[in-house]
Amino acid sequence: MAASIKPELFKKDSGLPVPWRFTDRCPWDALNVGDSFFVPCQDIAEQSNRQSSAQSAARHRSIKLVTRRVKEGGKMGVRIWRIT
Repeated sequence: MAASIKPELFKKDSGLPVPWRFTDRCPWDALNVGDSFFVPCQDIAEQSNRQSSAQSAARHRSIKLVTRRVKEGGKMGVRIWRIT
């Protein structure tokens, strides 16, 4: 049997804004076929996460994207192209 969670162990907070998701800030509606944008990343794990998030967002919007890990202006990141 699962242990009960005691409500007194948790502090309730009010009025905190919900953090933005990466895909909420991307210019999906402004992208025409052939357009692209660069997303700077700190490391390879973040690059993988951004590529996966972009592909998931594309599926929900019925568009197709190509993503590539690139280095631009000395910064590593992901470039995302809309292809349909």
